[in-house]
Amino acid sequence: MVSPIPGDRFNTFDGTSCQHGPHEPDHVPPAPENLNTHYDVTQILTAGQLASIQQNKIMAFHTFGDSGTDHKSWHNGSPATRLAVAHAIEAECVAKADKPDCPCFCYHLGDVIYPAGSSYLYEDEFYKPFSGYRNAIVAIPGNHDYRGDELASFKQNFLAPQLNLQPGRRPAMNLPWFYWVLDTPVATIIGIGSVSNCICPSQEAWFRTKLAEAPTDKALIVATHYAPYCFDHSDNLGIRKCIKKGISATGRTPDLVIAGHSHTYQRMTAPEGYPVVVAGTGGVSTSGLSFTSKGGAKQILLCNTVYGALTLTVDANPGNRKISGHFIVADSTSHDHQKGDVLDSFSYDW
Repeated sequence: MVSPIPGDRFNTFDGTSCQHGPHEPDHVPPAPENLNTHYDVTQILTAGQLASIQQNKIMAFHTFGDSGTDHKSWHNGSPATRLAVAHAIEAECVAKADKPDCPCFCYHLGDVIYPAGSSYLYEDEFYKPFSGYRNAIVAIPGNHDYRGDELASFKQNFLAPQLNLQPGRRPAMNLPWFYWVLDTPVATIIGIGSVSNCICPSQEAWFRTKLAEAPTDKALIVATHYAPYCFDHSDNLGIRKCIKKGISATGRTPDLVIAGHSHTYQRMTAPEGYPVVVAGTGGVSTSGLSFTSKGGAKQILLCNTVYGALTLTVDANPGNRKISGHFIVADSTSHDHQKGDVLDSFSYDW
């Protein structure tokens, strides 16, 4: 038997595609059958926070991605930029204490650890920097969380069997899976687990189901590490198709999509009509921008010279149903922006 001679077309695998093969693109493992992937926000709220949301029909939370920075090197950002973001969200909680729009948790958009998600890095890159933040931090994984141990350490720190509250120490979170739904009194947040530009068929089917099931009397937010649209030369076709097919199959359009991965702040409108905010500004070195986006999104604001955090406020009062947001600069690489500046603010009806 004559063996084939390898040539240009001997291996036809396209590493940018979502086809299956011996070098299948990275993706989170499918959820076990019959697993309840819903998580009730009341598990992580104080009695006062929950009472405020129920009484005022207003809930605020922080969000950003890409806070992991190599603690041994300043090449990938620095402990200082990450700590500035941590201090910024702490300060907002103090300034707004006991007010309806005081953030009551943080939703991390992935790349908690950088450059690879090893368990020994969590103390220096996550627990210590955010030790002064009084709220719970929930998360979806990013590509750097996947590197090294294929989400084993992310699972250890975010998918614990149960909450084990200890005075003076942030507990490992008890999230149900790498992709999951956060149920709150005023909003449903569907978290897509994207560790590459590929969503496996089982997660696509799950996303369609959760999109269809989402209550119509609550705001609908989708969170993902890889943005479906992004002005950074990338083409996240797999994420874009997953959301687009979900909309087409269910008739439900997200009121907002939030994402990280690109170490920038961006706000845009997708061709499908939903707004997209990219906030990969948690501390990793800022990245480049492009004036065009694959897929045809319409840019509103682009900035790659700041670190910081986005605060989202959901108002569910009849006649005033809005998702409002503002981005606070925590550190800057540009003279155009200063610490504490509000870089952007917006409001979308839902």
